[in-house]
Amino acid sequence: MRMEDECVLDFVEHHGPSQWEQVASKLPNRTGKQCRERWHNQLNPLIRRDPWSEEEDLVLIKMQAVHGNAWAKISKVLTGRPDNAIKNRWHTKIKPQLQRLTRRARKRNELKINACLSKNQRLPSSPDCVMALPPHPLTSVESLMLDHELSMATSMFNDETLVDQILLDLCEIQEDPQSFDKSTWWTDESICDL
Repeated sequence: MRMEDECVLDFVEHHGPSQWEQVASKLPNRTGKQCRERWHNQLNPLIRRDPWSEEEDLVLIKMQAVHGNAWAKISKVLTGRPDNAIKNRWHTKIKPQLQRLTRRARKRNELKINACLSKNQRLPSSPDCVMALPPHPLTSVESLMLDHELSMATSMFNDETLVDQILLDLCEIQEDPQSFDKSTWWTDESICDL
């Protein structure tokens, strides 16, 4: 492997990081793609090998939300971090951590929502339209997503965190009806006809 690495380094020094099939022709049992990947992920001296900073993790989270798993695009923003290193960081560290945090938040919200629902209260409403909270909001979340914009606003994990927050807000309204602002409630009269 060391001799192969030296061959790749020597070739890149003389010809630049391209023509990977020519490099592979000098290395038995190696393809151009393997040589290219070895250069971009291991041998390139511009690769950063220092620990990831919190700022880089935040950039990765934001960029992944925008570009999905387009690691090559994200690597253009995270200078010195190869796309493979970015992918590995996402799948081994960031994504599991975000999923754990989301699960914890959902459990806390579920407890609050269930406590609120056990009071068997109804939402504040106009006299023409009465809407009760669904009996099992965490299993019938889709019924709350009548509004197309709300359904498009789900998080990057496509979970029910947003809806949970809406339910928590509704519970707070029930506990303090004076805090309810009717101008922010549904204005579509056809909803009342359901």
